Amino acid sequence: MDRAGTLIAATCAVHCALLPLALAAIPSMSLALLSWKDPRHNSAMWLLRLSAWEGTVVTSALLFAGLSIGSGFLRHRRPVGILALVLAALSFGIAIKSPLAALSWAHAAFAVLGGVALAGAHWMNLRAISEFDGHRNNARSATANRDV
Repeated sequence: MDRAGTLIAATCAVHCALLPLALAAIPSMSLALLSWKDPRHNSAMWLLRLSAWEGTVVTSALLFAGLSIGSGFLRHRRPVGILALVLAALSFGIAIKSPLAALSWAHAAFAVLGGVALAGAHWMNLRAISEFDGHRNNARSATANRDV
């Protein structure tokens, strides 16, 4: 689950970083939003409507991460993944619900920070599980060798 979560969260962070840059770099798409007669108006409106799904996608990603990182924490007992998950949730909350969300640069910056923190939370959880399983397997083999 953490491998998929890392990939999805990293993709989210790249999306949040590149979409505002793409709209700024392609002025015709931004202008198409203003003109009903522009042939790209519908495509530009479709991109804009995707932002309505942002809260749903972020909530789903955070719930998925909570389940994955929570179950990992029950195994390895290291809080770093949970701390990164809290940072991601706070960052996404600021990006979507705070007064700063009205500033496009702040929204993009906090959304990217949330995506990176979420990917980091999954990665740290994956590493902690791997190290925990490795230590547990080493302890078993040491016990087995001592008993022989």
